[in-house]
Amino acid sequence: MQFDTTYLTEAGRSLATGTLGGLDKIQFTRAVASSHDYSATPVNDLKKLTSLEDVQQTVNYSRIIKKDDTTLTMRVDFPSKDVTMAYSLYTVGFYARPENGDEILYGVLPSSLPDYIAAYDGKSNLK
Repeated sequence: MQFDTTYLTEAGRSLATGTLGGLDKIQFTRAVASSHDYSATPVNDLKKLTSLEDVQQTVNYSRIIKKDDTTLTMRVDFPSKDVTMAYSLYTVGFYARPENGDEILYGVLPSSLPDYIAAYDGKSNLK
């Protein structure tokens, strides 16, 4: 699987900007795995997204690490034990919300080479 670049959505950029002046605090809420191929979508269209199509899995963040003043590393795991139908993972969506506000699609991470996610058969996949 080859992920390219994470793109902040317009709502994500607005939320991030609000934190610069200390007006808001971001709470990262969940990540989603999508089988929709957004890799050829123009960047400006990616930034306008408010949700992703064909969501196959939804998970909480495993870990969020602040590397410096401008960089976060967010770890998400999509466990195979939750997969009932196989799919191709093309896109990861990152959701967040202001401390006292509504959840938004914060960022989009499309892949030009999807990963095949097999359905869990009860014994062969790692938990």
